[in-house]
Amino acid sequence: MRPDSRIDKKFVYNARKDFGVTLAQQYKEKAQRCDVILSLPEKADDAAYGFHEETGLPWERATRRHRYVTQRAFISDSQDRQNIIFRKLNILQPMIEG
Repeated sequence: MRPDSRIDKKFVYNARKDFGVTLAQQYKEKAQRCDVILSLPEKADDAAYGFHEETGLPWERATRRHRYVTQRAFISDSQDRQNIIFRKLNILQPMIEG
């Protein structure tokens, strides 16, 4: 759903962000072992932001979707799916090294 859609009078954006906050609260001890928060796919950005706000951990957008690769990986066979994903998803490696 679009972030500005509503479910029971609540924006989808806020619901997703709240999911991230709740996740951080439920897994507080695991979050303490983390160094950075990454979101994948982009739909997870809102939840990652909520997780970031709750934990104080840095949130990095270290992955980007290549907007000109329009093939849909989930309907492809396994070999094609792997190739499409490698072309479609770009990882900014310096942001996650170490």
